Amino acid sequence: MRDLKEVLYDKECLQKPYFRFLLSGLDAQGVRTEEITRPIGDARGVLVVCANEDTVRMALEADAAYVCCGISSRDAQCIIEGFDEVDADFLEKMYERKHRIPWEIARTERLRIREFCREDRRDILPELSTDPDFTEKYIENMYGFFGYGIWAAVLKETGEIIGRVGFYDSSSVDGFEIGYAIDEPYRRRGYAFEACRAAIDFAENRLGQEKIYALIELSNDGSMRLAESLGFRDTGKTVWDKSRAAEELKIFLLNLC
Repeated sequence: MRDLKEVLYDKECLQKPYFRFLLSGLDAQGVRTEEITRPIGDARGVLVVCANEDTVRMALEADAAYVCCGISSRDAQCIIEGFDEVDADFLEKMYERKHRIPWEIARTERLRIREFCREDRRDILPELSTDPDFTEKYIENMYGFFGYGIWAAVLKETGEIIGRVGFYDSSSVDGFEIGYAIDEPYRRRGYAFEACRAAIDFAENRLGQEKIYALIELSNDGSMRLAESLGFRDTGKTVWDKSRAAEELKIFLLNLC
């Protein structure tokens, strides 16, 4: 069930190309739409699409989630140039970002891949930082600014987090680097393949990535086999990454284009 129930918009939006297509798509998804003509009351379940400053002020007064088109606002969840690539799922994610609801990245047969949240009380990257505020900062800045990162792998059946999967911006390669870790009790059951496959599909279809790298310790035969099963190929190159391991890493590449 969607958290976003209603989208309000100003009359200037109606003059923008593709906006009426967006309204049709929202209606098909069961999201109410209405031109804004009065101050916003209860902002729960509401997102405002603003194309003029007055509408921005109304959204701010109500503490509502809002996006801007053709105008700027420091507090907007997003500023867009047009509506040709905006759909109900995009606006839902903007609503979730405002209310700190973790984004769902993908669903597989057995897993939900979603952003970590504060309530998980789990270190996202314990091997990279001892800063007690690292997880909080990561959620706020990595998810909030870039829209991707390392995500939680959650069992659909129980809601239990069993590991993590996602992407780094690596300085060692010219593109995304995939990373994953499955908790010991759940290894050797195919969860790593399932989680990585879902993450790769998201990177290709939602983030527009054309290639993904995997950097793997030379001694980690299991991860090499997993990479090959996902379609990665051994580039024959290695790199040293002292920030993660005092060990040489083999570079695997997956071309998506």
